[in-house]
Amino acid sequence: MARPKIAGVVTVYRKYSHAQHIIDRFLEGYGWNGTHYHPPMDLGSLYVDQ
Repeated sequence: MARPKIAGVVTVYRKYSHAQHIIDRFLEGYGWNGTHYHPPMDLGSLYVDQ
C-alpha cells in the first residue's frame, strides 16, 4: 500500500520560519522521548506564495 501524500501551502519558507519547522518534520521526521519517528505520509509538493 502506498503512503499518502500531502501538500504544504505556506506564505514564507526560510530558515527558522514556522513553515520550515513544520515541513522539516514531514521531510526528516522528529524526535520524541528519545526515539526518532517518521510520519506515516510523504510531502508530495510545497507551494509558497508571498
